[in-house]
Amino acid sequence: MKSNKLYTIFLLLIASVNVAAQDSVKLSMQEVFTAIDKSYPQLQYYDAKIASIRSLVDGAKAWMPPTVSLAFDRFPYRLSLIKEMMPDNQAGMMVSVQQMIPNAAKLNAKKDYLGSLENVQRNDAEWQRNTLHFAARLYYYRRFIAENKLKTIQQYRDLLKILIQTAKDKYTYNQSDLPAIFKGEAALSELENMETMSLAQIAESNIGLNTLMSRDVNAPFAIDTLLLPVDYRADYLMVNDTSALLRNDILSMESRIRSMKFNQKWAATGSRPDFGVQISHGQMFGMPNQFSIMGMMTIPIVPWSSKMYKSDVR
Repeated sequence: MKSNKLYTIFLLLIASVNVAAQDSVKLSMQEVFTAIDKSYPQLQYYDAKIASIRSLVDGAKAWMPPTVSLAFDRFPYRLSLIKEMMPDNQAGMMVSVQQMIPNAAKLNAKKDYLGSLENVQRNDAEWQRNTLHFAARLYYYRRFIAENKLKTIQQYRDLLKILIQTAKDKYTYNQSDLPAIFKGEAALSELENMETMSLAQIAESNIGLNTLMSRDVNAPFAIDTLLLPVDYRADYLMVNDTSALLRNDILSMESRIRSMKFNQKWAATGSRPDFGVQISHGQMFGMPNQFSIMGMMTIPIVPWSSKMYKSDVR
């Protein structure tokens, strides 16, 4: 019984320490950014998409698999003639191996196009990351402002209570009037309303930040109270500032245009021929064994075939 009680007390102490540690968690703005980059699902989607494109690029220059054929060649309808050794007996077993050799220009154009898709996804991911960081910074500063406003409200409310109590004491001796007391109580009610609004703003900011960090929306944490707000207005006054041209949404659009050009170039290589080779061996029954080597070349410029790649280019 004593050991059970000691074990229960020990568990309660651990739980209280964990709760206190959770309440004392302090997150800086950079730590919030790091948590968003690590756990936000949309950013994980872009990372997986980039890894998928890299895998496609690795296999962009792959060839078609070889084709193996097995055939019963030139067998007579009178199967009894197969056993006769005569020139007319040309029956045999044919084994063929065929390999198509794609045009190198097509493979290079395909690899360039697939490689360009990675820049599109990377710029989209950076734009999404910047958007999430902006939302996190907005929530963070809102909570910072609301907490400082609460401190000011508390100080002002304490001072106002003292003034109201002093006015009431003076009213007993006809040294103060009722309108001043009522005005002070109205100001006190207004402070309570401002305090409620600030608490709601803090709660809203907590929910927003926890959502961005993929945490429980009610998870408590503290923020950095030594923030130094930066004035960015000076950046917009720079005449030769070209940083706006490096925005990830603009870079993403440029990457998409470049990718479409690579895609058009890849489609245009459809006019180039592919090559192939076929090697056959004949295990003849009535004649000596035979072999054949055949080269092949596609002709994609014929009218009924060129429509496909020409439409893609257009």
